[in-house]
Amino acid sequence: MKSLHLFFYPLYLCTISLEAVASLDTAVVSEGDVINFLHRGWLTIRNLLPDLSDASITRNIYEAEARARLKYVPATFKWLNDVHGVNCDGFKERCGHWNFDDFNATYLPTSAVHQVTDKGMRYLDCCMLVANAKYRGDGSDKTVGFPYYQSLNPHRWNDAVHKLATSKRMGSVAARLLQDPQIRLYQTAIFQKSNRTLNQETGWHQDLNMVPLDTGFNGYLTFWCPLTPLSAQLNDSLVVFATGSHRDVSFLHWFPSDMRYEQRKMILSDRYDISSAGSLEVGDCTVHHGWTWHTARVQPNTRPPRMAIAFSYVSNTARVLPDLPGNTTRHHRPFTYEDAVSYEDWLPDLEPMTNINHPLLPLVYDERNPSYLQYETKSNSTSYGSVTSKTRVKKKMKKLKFGGSEL
Repeated sequence: MKSLHLFFYPLYLCTISLEAVASLDTAVVSEGDVINFLHRGWLTIRNLLPDLSDASITRNIYEAEARARLKYVPATFKWLNDVHGVNCDGFKERCGHWNFDDFNATYLPTSAVHQVTDKGMRYLDCCMLVANAKYRGDGSDKTVGFPYYQSLNPHRWNDAVHKLATSKRMGSVAARLLQDPQIRLYQTAIFQKSNRTLNQETGWHQDLNMVPLDTGFNGYLTFWCPLTPLSAQLNDSLVVFATGSHRDVSFLHWFPSDMRYEQRKMILSDRYDISSAGSLEVGDCTVHHGWTWHTARVQPNTRPPRMAIAFSYVSNTARVLPDLPGNTTRHHRPFTYEDAVSYEDWLPDLEPMTNINHPLLPLVYDERNPSYLQYETKSNSTSYGSVTSKTRVKKKMKKLKFGGSEL
């Protein structure tokens, strides 16, 4: 066991006491689990979501994932231009033609979703290959890569997935672990690793580095739940955690945020206990703190494709981070807008340093008012799944700049 030179986050500083949440589902999360989560930064919860074994739920998840994935392709075109300076429009003679309207998930029939997405991914592959060949021809060692492959907010496309994400069960467990009386759904995501998708390693990262909110110390977590059984002994791609890293203030103080991946991997491995759940059945989930460093390897070609659904929750006290136009950092700390597609439908509606009361961030648990009405809990693919939300059509669109790039 490595020695962690960290401070233990005292329970008396929590927003609410263990006694105050005694009415929650203690059969799922015990007081010992809460202490372990706060201390270690992650936890395995067995049989948290038994509904994931239901074939009808799985079908709904797959359908929602396909529609949510439609946003990945146009977002990646913009990301390549903003981050790498690569304009894929200039490669249409080499790579073919496409149209942003093809990716309007609101109107696209289900039967055409995979066809359109596959066409877009082939175009992106071609654009990346042409750009990298051009860089090599110019003698540059620069390379172009894609943002992490994921389908964000599938719950906005399917009532069954929406009901699961906004269930009192998930909200209450999140409230118990975060020791917070009011919890909102921040986002959902579906992650795939297979030969058919971008089966790449998920590098070491902290989720809150990509969230434009000030959540305080203990205001954000993510449940990660596989849709097929996984085993570390069979080299399946489970999430691997740097235990206790969420409490290590000195790491980002003493080590540069822009260090090379292999250097960061070496330092993390030397500094923390690196561990995973070992194995997960369908219905089991891991849950990790928003500042916990974590990673995931590629899924072996000899194993079935790996798909997992994630649910992220945030404290109702979280506030919108202020925008710093023209800068690439906030107070010398990087902000990665790789997940901009997740918050582009609600962030322009909120002012900096205000609370996050927004219909796309529904309240899923309120310990202070158990009879609260979840007026926002029904999905609406016509308005919320499309690029324009109901709230935004009532306002003039504001342009936000993160890292000098407009979103």
